Parts: sequence; structure tokens; C-alpha cells
Amino acid sequence: MLENLKFCRPLSFKIIHSLEKRFNYLFDLSLPKSRCFILASISHPKFKLSWIPPRYMETCKKQFLDECYQMYSIQKPTEAISESDSDLSDGEFYSCLQENNDDSTSFSDGPLDQNNFRSTNVSRVQALNFLNSKKKDLCMLENHPIVKQVFLKFNTTIPSSAPVERLFSGPIQVLTPRRNRLSDKTFEILLCSKSNKNK
Repeated sequence: MLENLKFCRPLSFKIIHSLEKRFNYLFDLSLPKSRCFILASISHPKFKLSWIPPRYMETCKKQFLDECYQMYSIQKPTEAISESDSDLSDGEFYSCLQENNDDSTSFSDGPLDQNNFRSTNVSRVQALNFLNSKKKDLCMLENHPIVKQVFLKFNTTIPSSAPVERLFSGPIQVLTPRRNRLSDKTFEILLCSKSNKNK
């Protein structure tokens, strides 16, 4: 189509270039700004991974699995740990000392590591089951509570501020230069009656 353009060709290329520059986070999914959009669409049963270009598939999938793990680790019930408080405090102390070592491993390689491993497995299995499922209706999120929390986090719309903005623009129409001596009570009554009239 662009090959047949004679006069508008530079304009069309400029428009395409401007769109790519303005919405670069939707075209280049490796950018940090793309993360929210990626997670919002992957967690939606209708879309999942179907829209992702092959070159970004692994990156987007990893982001989704990481978010599911974080969501599960935040919301999972606290599990009983067999270690005493002193053992935990020792582990925290030594882990602080080893922070600077690149190849350091945590001293608490007992139940704590098993809990982390279990959290990773539970969230990963549930996320992969969601992605592999053929269902596309929102009801399927009931069977995947971790994915449901991710869906609610990234797909909940922000309430509109339009009614509040209309309320604030109303006083300009009520308090005109000729009405500069209105009392607070009269001003409030006029504003309320104007707002009720518009409903």
C-alpha cells in the first residue's frame, strides 16, 4: 500500500515513526515500562500468550511466573517453622555478613529453603496450568487463585475522576463577577441545586 503513495508517502512514514516512538513500550516488550501491560494481558484468560511475538515469548513468560510467585509469597499463610527464634536470628546475622560474597549461600538450608522451593513450585504449576488451559472465560480464574490476584492487580480500572472535575468546574459558573458578595451558605445552596439539576 505504501509503495503506491506518491505525495503522502513521507507523511505516512512520519506518522508510523511517531506512533512507534510514542508507544515504543508496546512494540519493544523488553522495556521496563512494558511490564504492567504484559502482565495485564497474560493474566487475562482471553489473551494469555497468544499475542506475544516469538522473540519476546520467554521474557514475558518469565515475568508472569515471577509475578505469580511474588503474589503467592505475599498471600500464602505463615507456615510453622521447626527452627527456634535463636536459630532464625543466627541465620539472619550470618546472611547479613555474607551479603557481599557473590557465591554465598544462605545458612538456613533447612525448612526455609524447602518453603521457598514449595512456594516456587505451587505458583509455577498454577501459572503453567492457567497458560496451558484452553478455556478463555473469566470464570476459569476461580480455579487459579494466584493468577486471579495477578489479574485483579493489573486489570482493575481506576475510577473516573470526571464527576469530581465537573463538581469543581461548577463553582466558576455560580460565582460570577456579579455575584461576588454571595455568602458561603448561599453559594453552597446554589452549587448543590445546580449539581442536582444536572443529574
